[in-house]
Amino acid sequence: MKKKKILFVMIGMLLLTSITSVLIFLMQRFQKIEEIERWPSVANVYERNMGDCILFRKKNKIFNFPFIFGERLCLYDINKGKYYSVAMENIPFYTFGSCLAVNKEKVYFNTFGAEENSELYSKNISGIGIRRKVLNNASLFSADDSRIYYLKDSEVDEDESNPLYVKNLKTGKSKKITEGAFVFVLRRDQDCLYTFDNRTKEVCEISLNGKKQAQFTGVTEPTWIGRASKDEIIVMEYNNILLYNKKTKEKRYYEKNISKHRNYIACDQIHIKNKKCYYVNNALEGYEIDLSSGSKKKIFSVLDMEKYKKAITDLENVYIETNYCNSYIVIDLFYDSFEREDLIIYSYDGKLKEVFKLR
Repeated sequence: MKKKKILFVMIGMLLLTSITSVLIFLMQRFQKIEEIERWPSVANVYERNMGDCILFRKKNKIFNFPFIFGERLCLYDINKGKYYSVAMENIPFYTFGSCLAVNKEKVYFNTFGAEENSELYSKNISGIGIRRKVLNNASLFSADDSRIYYLKDSEVDEDESNPLYVKNLKTGKSKKITEGAFVFVLRRDQDCLYTFDNRTKEVCEISLNGKKQAQFTGVTEPTWIGRASKDEIIVMEYNNILLYNKKTKEKRYYEKNISKHRNYIACDQIHIKNKKCYYVNNALEGYEIDLSSGSKKKIFSVLDMEKYKKAITDLENVYIETNYCNSYIVIDLFYDSFEREDLIIYSYDGKLKEVFKLR
């Protein structure tokens, strides 16, 4: 009799925990409609910021029952200090892939199981909703409210074809808009797309209808391309940052061969704000470059914090992803044999906003 009572109590607690988890999840889903400030934005792959919100992964645990497998995608509102679940991956041993992006309406993602899946999905960040397959094959993409531009492969040989496509998200129709062997990067910056043609070895600025507007050589493997001004294109490689003037055809290097000093540029992103360029290097230092004068200054160092100075003794065992919100630089830091993960958030003047522990 006692065993039956214990069993009923355990089942009751399990059901209560399940109902509570579901209710909390539903409350988080509906909270976003009113609370998250929506910024007009383009979802460029690998760029996980929307306004002053940042997208991050959170592993499900036993107290998330019945969602104990997989992980969630969450949107953290830095100003409000709150995060909201926006997507769930419940299949055992499956997680979200590396192709993440978010804009004011949707989160975009692929999945990772036995191998990374190139199928791209989207899900509204408001309401319950379900994931929808956007593309069967997309390695690089940039999406707005009505269209998604994409490349099927991120790397191809110079004698292969990897054209630029666009899909109308309302009609579901796709079409090829520019032929080339485009690789490494696909970013939309204002009203232009930026990529690299491996066939001609050119950085390309392409209009949204597919017409090449500018191209130049002298770059080998760009990791980020964007607009510095109406007449200037800025390019990042792992060891270079250069500015190209479309009118004068001149190139200006702000950083050159910095891998020689070991403190090469970390991650695949830089950021342009108020005629200044921001980046983080592999020594966990943040820098600001004045694009007019060329002057450079260090604005912060993660290792100035005693916590990380003690925990990080070998930079080779550290991995970071950097994202740039409207008001903040967000470093997603993996350390201690990748067992620990923190979001370290700085303002653009180098002041520490907060450290948000993820695991």
